[in-house]
Amino acid sequence: MGLTGCMRCLKYTVFVINLLFWLAGMALLGVSLWLRFNPQTDQYTVIGEELGERYYTASYIFMAAGGLMTLLGFMGCYGALRESQCLLVTFFVLLVVLFAAEIGGGIYAYMNKDRLAKFAEDAMTKTIKYEYGRNQIQTAAVDYIQESLKCCGGENSDDWAHSWMFTKKTDHDLGVEEPPMVKVPVSCCTDEGKQDYGQMCGDFKTYKNLRLHGDGCSESLGTYFRENLDIIVGIGVSIAIFQFIGAIITLVFSLRLSERKQKEKYYNY
Repeated sequence: MGLTGCMRCLKYTVFVINLLFWLAGMALLGVSLWLRFNPQTDQYTVIGEELGERYYTASYIFMAAGGLMTLLGFMGCYGALRESQCLLVTFFVLLVVLFAAEIGGGIYAYMNKDRLAKFAEDAMTKTIKYEYGRNQIQTAAVDYIQESLKCCGGENSDDWAHSWMFTKKTDHDLGVEEPPMVKVPVSCCTDEGKQDYGQMCGDFKTYKNLRLHGDGCSESLGTYFRENLDIIVGIGVSIAIFQFIGAIITLVFSLRLSERKQKEKYYNY
């Protein structure tokens, strides 16, 4: 016998909620994949191994949650249409587990976002001081960061005065040492600076009125990772609240189905 009245309305309410749940899972999975495989983020995490590990851990958690949500959304839709109490109860239990995992992932991301920002700031400063010009990959990453975030140095452009690349001493053929080079990379220069001075834009000794990016990269880089985690946490928490409401409605529908089956058995008996 088909459902009628309130039960029929409840059935399709559960179906619609799970359809939205499936779409939300796809959205969370898509955002997590974008944040994980964004080429810009890959470049930013090159400067610090621990920075990448902490950032990607949070994105992996929500990636898994998004994938599981997509599967559960399909299960909930199918269970509602088939009026299967077994599927609906299984869906409810898995949904509670997923809800707990998302809350845990959200707490992890929230607790680590300031620490992650600090890792980014420290990694930028250390890379400028010790690795720029020595490590080709990290050198390219620093240049990319400075150009894309419109910044220069760690705290500011003065950090380049302590960089290995621009404080090293080179020898003349006659064995006489040159004075230390005091420069910044061309990636520190604004578009106007590059246009006016070309590749010599970063030479402090030649040009006094340089056109450099005014902000340091440490704070900009930290803000980038902090804001990305805020996006993940915000989406995750919003979906978790929606999940909680959906789980309650699904449970109510499942209990009503159970009551209906008990009554049918009683009347048939």
